[in-house]
Amino acid sequence: MTFGDVPLAGSNGMAFGPRSSGEAKYHQVADRIRAAIQSGELRPGQALPTEKQLAAQYGVSRPTIRSALATLRAEGLIDAQQGRGAFVRLRPATRRLPAPQLSDAVTQSNHRPEAQQHIIEAGPAPARGAVAELLGVEDGHQAFVRRRLITTPEGEPLELSAHYFPIIEKPAGRDTHRTASLLSARMPSPTEAAALRVPDGVPLLEVLVASYDADGAPIQVIEALLPADRYAIYDEQPSGLAVARDQVDAHEQET
Repeated sequence: MTFGDVPLAGSNGMAFGPRSSGEAKYHQVADRIRAAIQSGELRPGQALPTEKQLAAQYGVSRPTIRSALATLRAEGLIDAQQGRGAFVRLRPATRRLPAPQLSDAVTQSNHRPEAQQHIIEAGPAPARGAVAELLGVEDGHQAFVRRRLITTPEGEPLELSAHYFPIIEKPAGRDTHRTASLLSARMPSPTEAAALRVPDGVPLLEVLVASYDADGAPIQVIEALLPADRYAIYDEQPSGLAVARDQVDAHEQET
């Protein structure tokens, strides 16, 4: 089996074209395999050739092939299974979140009737980074945290959700006067990756939504951690019809 735009070159050389000068061979091999995956030539779940076969196809050494495959694993494009080889990673259906209503989508995620919620933490915990900033406390200051894993009825993880409440002498049921939202991307911690079943190389979308009362005092900060390979942020100007949270991209339906 061969794929990509590289002809078989045996063990005597490789025909990578004009980009070969100054670029590491394993990068070039990774580029060709990546292109085959992204074009659909290699389909999700499909097994890649063995290291020996790939080395013969591209005319490089097996260590070079291993480096190329390691690059693709780090990018979340392939999975390696002990004793079975490498496979194109199965990509879950992508859910679209409408950007103008992103904060609403996050704050209402716990109320979706089809979602299953599992409380995995509740109690005092340090608030870090942007969460602490939005809560108006110093980094590492204690807050009350309620953390949940939200899944489909079949058990597929959808997101990790955490509610941070400041430890202050104010009633919890205050009305929200304003909100602030922050969207960023980061790599998951080992605990987060295990809970969300995120493969190596896949980042998280971190959505923070803070609410404040009429005096400007923080009420809570909601943190939603979404696997970036399962969600897309959608925007349309002028705003059209609302996009369903669980709408699947057409590309994903075709695959």
